[in-house]
Amino acid sequence: MTAAALEKLAAEASPAMREAIRTALHQPPPPAPPGLLKPSIRIPRRRKQSAPEREYGVLLTSEFPGAEVRYEALSFRLSSGARYTPDWIVLQGRETLAVVEVKGGYRLPSAARSLLAFKEAAAQFPGLPWRFAEKREGTWIVTVPAPSAKAA
Repeated sequence: MTAAALEKLAAEASPAMREAIRTALHQPPPPAPPGLLKPSIRIPRRRKQSAPEREYGVLLTSEFPGAEVRYEALSFRLSSGARYTPDWIVLQGRETLAVVEVKGGYRLPSAARSLLAFKEAAAQFPGLPWRFAEKREGTWIVTVPAPSAKAA
């Protein structure tokens, strides 16, 4: 019941009931039963760059002199409901020069999931210059996704 509905009910109730309703309206909610989680606000911590991410950031800075190279500065809401945050975005004025996902030689279990999210984001936002940079045996292999049939 909303506070406005309770106020209306209190106006039509007896004086004793009116006082009980008004008291209930101004009391804090009862404490949660033990074992239940309390609601909280999650403030995301800034993730540290991995060594390959740092290294590729330096390469982007030299490839695009004068451009703004930003780490994890943008998140995409995908149609699947997931969020995707690329490692690097390169901006020059109002133009996006590159959106980059970086992977090193060591494969975490989440690598397949991040590749899938990268491909989904690239297909959903075909107007952006996407690239997937992977370091294998000391060499950078950069893949640009093919335009999706949706974009054509």
